Amino acid sequence: YDMYCKLMEETLAEVGQGTEKRELETRVDLRVNAYLPEEYVADGKQRMEMYKRIASVVTDDDRADITDELIDRFGELPEVVQTLLDVSQLRALCNRIGVSRVLRTKTGLTMKLDERYIPDIATLFRAVAETDARLSFGKMSAASLVLRTETDQEALLLTDGLKVMKKLIQRYDELTREEKGA
Repeated sequence: YDMYCKLMEETLAEVGQGTEKRELETRVDLRVNAYLPEEYVADGKQRMEMYKRIASVVTDDDRADITDELIDRFGELPEVVQTLLDVSQLRALCNRIGVSRVLRTKTGLTMKLDERYIPDIATLFRAVAETDARLSFGKMSAASLVLRTETDQEALLLTDGLKVMKKLIQRYDELTREEKGA
């Protein structure tokens, strides 16, 4: 999936149809099954179109729109497609705050930050402190976020990580609006 997104971005940039290309690539390295099965979307061209649409999911509204479209066109979503939507949305949310890689570690979920892409570090620090007690900056490096969790199931970790990242981005956006309004 990550490779598909990268190829799509490169292709759009080559033909000049892409909007401003953001340099940061966010990878989600979790052992989960996340794809569009051939049995679900049989036509290869349609499958590529749907991968492109899924890659653009950021908000819950985006997700609801693509989910409705998938159900209307192809029927009920298989679990692997739900997981694909989770991975795509987590990837997009993490990218917004400068996360280059999301991976499973012993303590939970670690999100490596690329300091060149963090929009506002002070606001991010504040948002992290106010979002979830399990979320903190890494002890070994301030250039990572760690979501501590007890689960050893990567699918549950993905779901939990997505939920916490939605809260973090919401709080980050609220703080940013407050600062601009002040």
